[in-house]
Amino acid sequence: MKESVRKDIMAVLRDSLKSIGQGNVASLKEISDHVIHTASITQEDSVISVAVIIYSLSKIFDKWQYRKDKRWNRFKGNVVKELERSLNRLEKGEIKSYKDSTKNFFKIIGDLDDKVGLYITHVINQARIKKGSRVYEHGVSVGRVAKVLGVSEWDLLTYLGNTKIVDKEPVLTKRVKERLLFTRRLFS
Repeated sequence: MKESVRKDIMAVLRDSLKSIGQGNVASLKEISDHVIHTASITQEDSVISVAVIIYSLSKIFDKWQYRKDKRWNRFKGNVVKELERSLNRLEKGEIKSYKDSTKNFFKIIGDLDDKVGLYITHVINQARIKKGSRVYEHGVSVGRVAKVLGVSEWDLLTYLGNTKIVDKEPVLTKRVKERLLFTRRLFS
């Protein structure tokens, strides 16, 4: 993992902890949108996983009926502990342990309730597809996005077909010759 990516994820985790502490659900959604930009550039699984996790948490924290559940306080405490643990591991440079920690989020989410677990599984899948569409919007191919996020190309394309993303004008880039000349100037 590149140092800049590690620092960006650490900032995302800190901001997420702050948002959860303040009960600011809208901020969690904004944070997941921010990390998608990094994900589209790096195309690293760990960055995309963080975006999906934060977005999923924003959807869960947005539902008031969960807060009435007797397991809510334990769930929220586990989420905060896991965010802190993930941040701590990244600060120490323990990348493998950090990746293991991100997997724990899905277990924590599923433990909230069996019924909630089914809903959350759906939310997580939809979050992957939605965030995948944002990565696609940044110029990453559908095949690559589907592979990195673990969703089917069909589901992603179906979602994209229901949005206006594919109708947007393509970004005009410089011709290959112009880019090559620019690159040569950089290294001369």
